[in-house]
Amino acid sequence: MAGLFREGAPAADVERVADEFLASEAVLQIGEGAKGPRYTTQRIWELEQSALATAEQMRAEGPSPAGELVAARVLHAHPTLKDDQREMVKRLLTDTEGLSIVIGEAGTGKSYAIVTAAEGWAQAEMELHVAAPTWRAANVLRAEGLRATSVASLLGDLERAEQAREGLLTWRSVLLVDEAGMVDTATLSRLIHHVDQANAKLVLVGDPEQLGEIEAGGLFRALAERSDPIFLDEVIRHRHEADREAAKLIRAGEGTEALDLYRSEERVVVAPDAQARREAMVAEWHEAFDAGEDAVMVAKRNVEVERLNAMARALRQEAGQLGEREIEVGEARFAAGDLIITRVNDRAADIYNRERWQVAEVDAQERRVVLQGIDQPRTVEVDADYLARTNPHSDAPALEHAYAVTTYSAQGTTVDRAFLAADPSMDKQELYVAASRSRGETTIYAMPEIQVERDEFAPGDLYLREGIPHIAEASERDRAQRAAHDEALRCELRKQPTGELLSRRTEIRRDAGAEANADRRHADSQRWVGQMEEQLEHAVAMREAVEALPRKERRAEIGAALAREGSTREALAKGRAEVREQPPAASHQARAELPIAEQVLAERRQQAITAAKLAPPDYIVKELGERPSDPEKRKAWDRGVAGIEGYRQEHGITDRDSALGKEPLGGIERSAWNEQRSRLAEQQRTLQMQQEHSASHDLGQDFGHDMGIGM
Repeated sequence: MAGLFREGAPAADVERVADEFLASEAVLQIGEGAKGPRYTTQRIWELEQSALATAEQMRAEGPSPAGELVAARVLHAHPTLKDDQREMVKRLLTDTEGLSIVIGEAGTGKSYAIVTAAEGWAQAEMELHVAAPTWRAANVLRAEGLRATSVASLLGDLERAEQAREGLLTWRSVLLVDEAGMVDTATLSRLIHHVDQANAKLVLVGDPEQLGEIEAGGLFRALAERSDPIFLDEVIRHRHEADREAAKLIRAGEGTEALDLYRSEERVVVAPDAQARREAMVAEWHEAFDAGEDAVMVAKRNVEVERLNAMARALRQEAGQLGEREIEVGEARFAAGDLIITRVNDRAADIYNRERWQVAEVDAQERRVVLQGIDQPRTVEVDADYLARTNPHSDAPALEHAYAVTTYSAQGTTVDRAFLAADPSMDKQELYVAASRSRGETTIYAMPEIQVERDEFAPGDLYLREGIPHIAEASERDRAQRAAHDEALRCELRKQPTGELLSRRTEIRRDAGAEANADRRHADSQRWVGQMEEQLEHAVAMREAVEALPRKERRAEIGAALAREGSTREALAKGRAEVREQPPAASHQARAELPIAEQVLAERRQQAITAAKLAPPDYIVKELGERPSDPEKRKAWDRGVAGIEGYRQEHGITDRDSALGKEPLGGIERSAWNEQRSRLAEQQRTLQMQQEHSASHDLGQDFGHDMGIGM
């Protein structure tokens, strides 16, 4: 449709063409959401359907693994691996499944674990192919010694090999895709097809809670939710526990708690307006940069990034930190000392999109710039031809300043200090990526949100909302792409009343547990067969060694060697027979349905909490009183409301007079009731105490008091 209106068009024409497209056979309506019908295309639906079915088969049976002995050797050679890294390496080298999913949180050391697994596959004489969605991400893996390429380049090679009837992948191949959450559905489905056709092994490494694909996506998340993923969740990037815990809270959707933690560490700056926020960010960034730290400012919008870059560069120029000779690229000027990112790939020069550099030398007359790598330590020279090029997808110039970068540019980057311009249009994924970049401290900069015509506060007037709550709400807003099949299921579950959905969730949990147990039994059997195969290889080698001995020694030992080999063969045959007699590998449908049911219930819980805050029911007022104006007491009141509404939903309480309903007679229900009553009592004690206002760092404190804004 975009191609029809390159020069723009009246809204009525756009709506007409959109309606015609939605009514065509190319489009499917998969459900009805809160904002109206939900659609996907017939092509995406069929691609997902095929990929999910193929993935199910690949999990049931895959190629022979590297084996227990190989895993033991490489783990012994890498004693510094963390427990979760060791588990990842062991499972990748020993699991018999054709598809393995690794979910690695930001900063958990997945690259080191991947390199260790690669050593094991090499020892087992298995051919490893490594790819990432961008050349920049692939280059990170190449710096670790892996022969990585881009997903697009690899897929092109696979397609050409298929057309030529030549096998690029074999049954001894492993295809590992890093940052798989950024691979779109169409591409990922094709990769699954090629790996399945070759009976090879596919390893997908990523994090569905970080920024995802730009095209139609959600397939990686759907695959993960239908499997038993390997988790890397012990974060080692951050030096401070507060940064580690806050990033985890944002990832888990608990943004309010994360913001409270940042505030307790004086890492939140509330400025009265956008310009004051920029000035504060640039000043603190410059102080960190001058102290020798690798520091970066992060913002969502390109226009904000441009303004921060202009201010930071002007500050450095005034301080005499940039060279006098400048060169113009696009609409910006660059001098020696400037921090930049490249926006155009040039494989021959080893330069990739969104990599960070510092300008070392400028020759405006020859149109030549020498760059020193920040992300990777190397020096390159770019010429007039490169500088004249633009990014084929965004038309961005070859070079851009990088004192500040967008959240998408920040993903995959690790720095010493991060300064984040947060705004209410962001979501959980964007804030999580930004908050998980730094080894050291992350500082968040906010400002009051201007809202119009909020009838519950001041009809017809501007309403200035304090700087923290709207950022906390943004950090709890989940905009991750979902597979069309999962979105259809979500729409179906949304039709069920809460009571029915709670009952359905109980059934799903039971079925999911049965699926997981069946998978474990199947995996244990397969693993045992693999161990017996290795023992048989050893027994055969021992027998052959005995047969090579002189006759007298051979006669003395051949009987025992043959007996060992015979008993091992017998045990292996018995184990293989037991595996064949086992029922087919368990379906993963319940495990796919469970997180979606949980999400629908969480949406309803949040809606109930929001409604209770705006118009507290009698049972809330009875337990907690009206919502206080004091910030600290208000936080306790909000926590109390969230606890009450969460308990009421979880236990099906409909009593409008009692917050927690009647006290249960006994068992687990009584224990849960007592636990919630205890938490409620603690919040009641807090509400009765006189507490001082938070001492969080606040540039707009006087402004806030003048405007009546709680800071």
